[in-house]
Amino acid sequence: MTNFMSDIADEFKIVVVEAIRSLCLKFPLKYRSLMNFLSNILREEGGFEYKKAIVDSIIILIRDIPDAKESGLFHLCEFIEDCEFTYLSTQPRIFVLLRRCLFDGDDEVRDRATLYLKLLGGEATVGETEKDVNEFLFGSLDVPLVNLETSLRNYEPSDVPFDISSVSKETKSQPLAEKSLQERNQLVQHLLSVGPVSTVDASYEKLLSSIPEFADFGKLFKVVVFVDASEAEEFLEVASKPLESLPYDSPGQTFVLLKSQKVLWVDSFVVFQVDPSTGEAEDDGVEDEYQLEDLEIVSADYMLKVGVSNFRNAWESMDPESERVDEYGLGVRENLTEAVSAVISILGMQPCEGTEAVPSNSRSHTCLLSGVFIGNVKVLVRLSFGITASKEVAMKLAVRSDDPEISDKIHEIVANG
Repeated sequence: MTNFMSDIADEFKIVVVEAIRSLCLKFPLKYRSLMNFLSNILREEGGFEYKKAIVDSIIILIRDIPDAKESGLFHLCEFIEDCEFTYLSTQPRIFVLLRRCLFDGDDEVRDRATLYLKLLGGEATVGETEKDVNEFLFGSLDVPLVNLETSLRNYEPSDVPFDISSVSKETKSQPLAEKSLQERNQLVQHLLSVGPVSTVDASYEKLLSSIPEFADFGKLFKVVVFVDASEAEEFLEVASKPLESLPYDSPGQTFVLLKSQKVLWVDSFVVFQVDPSTGEAEDDGVEDEYQLEDLEIVSADYMLKVGVSNFRNAWESMDPESERVDEYGLGVRENLTEAVSAVISILGMQPCEGTEAVPSNSRSHTCLLSGVFIGNVKVLVRLSFGITASKEVAMKLAVRSDDPEISDKIHEIVANG
């Protein structure tokens, strides 16, 4: 058959190729032998239209016969390496293969294929420089997918395009209002027992921005509840929105903006008796106050836990001039797991690539951390730990960030921690 093909003109070869394609579609179980035939003649001499007919036939067989996908893609990949026609080699290598991926069973594969087809087709842009393109294609997504999904679901189509910078960068907890009474009670007990708990949610930012006294203070960075503080200091009240009334057994909200590291929280209020028959409050009330838990703002509250998908690429993409390195003694620790947990807690950063887990009986360990410091400054940290026979722990801290001053700040936090 191949000898016959070499003896006829290209226009007749195309007729034979189309006949082979139709035969294969009619008898799909014979795809192996027919696909091999198309692959063999694809390697032989021929003009552009003839080769294009073969490539198109293989692509159609891949599309219509699922079992032929693997062998068809293999033949196309072999053809790409030696193809003399640039157009043909580029077409199956990019657009055709991406379109095939649109039918993949994996959601992420289909989403990525759709994105790249839009970009390559000129329907979307990612920036003006090569750095912008590389950052978009190979950089890490600095917002949690669950936050992005929530924001996209809440987005109402309008003339204003969706702004990804408005998406919260820290992992959300379930809003208290959506929890059952039992869950809420459990959460309160949890807050009182374990300390800092993140409650960042887009609804909080929307709520605060709607209050005139708080609207001019910029975007909400982080909301954290922290209990069990000690030695409260003086503080300055910058702004507040008092709670006008709080009926019995009903929730309410009040806001105070404070400028301090530690505050002593006292709730002052007036209690009014309500006539059950009329529902109206009496004119005279009794002043009272309630001592709440102390509130303390720590260094970790200025950091968002934002992970990166590829720490090495993220590290190398940052300016080496921003790197700050120093060594610290952490004293006697039971093991390296305790030391690693302590430093992560002090910095409030997100462990990357599972490096927060220390193998048992390890004498050394490296931990990778990532986060965003207040002011939207990206920070990456490499921690190298070592422990002696006497359980003395030493640590080498390397920091890179968008701002060298923040790199210095991270070292300052650790040194004072």
